This record gives sequence, structure tokens and C-alpha cells, in this order.
Amino acid sequence: MRKTTKGAIAVGAGVALLLGGAGTMAAWQLTSTAAPGSVSSGQFDLVSNTGATAKWGTATNATTCTPSTVDFPAGGKLVPGDCVIYTQPVTVTASGNRLVATLTISSVANTGVWSGLTASSVTTMDANPAVTGSGSPFTITPGTGTVNATGRVVTTVIFDPATTGNTGQNSTATLNGVSLVLKQTQPTT
Repeated sequence: MRKTTKGAIAVGAGVALLLGGAGTMAAWQLTSTAAPGSVSSGQFDLVSNTGATAKWGTATNATTCTPSTVDFPAGGKLVPGDCVIYTQPVTVTASGNRLVATLTISSVANTGVWSGLTASSVTTMDANPAVTGSGSPFTITPGTGTVNATGRVVTTVIFDPATTGNTGQNSTATLNGVSLVLKQTQPTT
């Protein structure tokens, strides 16, 4: 083999070695894992409880009903000057550190209401530090705990004592229901 050939082979091998090692550098490298922990979701519920009651009352005018302790019987019949107070217990359950919610009456669906008959509904809530407001809407803010707030939907039906003639005789009004809405809202902070 000639010297020039041997030299060319040696130079080629040297270049190959240099190129093969180009860009590599010995360096330390470590890996680790982060453990951010776990998260849990809150709870949000509105339940109409059993135990609804209906009580007779006396209407002093078209908007005022003085309740009694006497139960209104199924199929009971009103005459002018009567009123009935229906009470439906409700429970709001809510948890979530930044949860803010409102409870409102969205609609009252009644059919067959005759002249001189009125029906209106309100929501009341028992004292609870997480519930604010004196009527619809109520604001619920559970903070770091769980709220189990109780209240009532009270529907008052009044047959105006000033009704005259045959108005409302043999009539049936259907109180189809009061729609409550528990809705999450954006927290302010």
C-alpha cells in the first residue's frame, strides 16, 4: 500500500472519529417528580323535602291571611274570606371553598285562578351563618365547610272576602308548582 493511501485512510479515520464525537459533552443530568397532591370537588344540591303542610286561615282582605292551626283537608272547598297556607320544606346542601350561590323563586305556575282568588309564594330560610338575605334571592356561601340550610316555600292562596255574587263558585284552581333555582355565581374575590 502506498504512503499516500495510508495517509488518506488515516486522515479519513481521524475525521470520522472527530465527527462521531462532535456535539457530545459529558454533563450531569437529574430528574425528579413533583407531587402536587390531590383536589376534591364540592357539592351543590336543592331538595324539596317531604312533610308539606296546608293550614286554613282567615282573609281580612285580598292580600292578608291570618293563619290558624287547623289543617286544610284534601278536597277542602274555599269560600270568600278563606285562605290556605301551603308550606313545603326545602334543604340546600353546598360545599366548596369559593362557592357562591343564589336561591330564587323562578316561577309560580297556577291555572284556573278565578277572579277574587290570588296565590303568591315566598321562600324563607332558617338562620344559618352561610345564608344571607331576607327573601328571594338568598345568597349561600359555605366557605371551608358544608352548608345544610333548611327553609320553606310558603304559598298563600286567598279568596278575597270582598268577592260578591257567584264569582268563583264551583271553580278549581290548580297550583302546579313553584320553581326554585339554586344557581352558582362567580365569587367576588
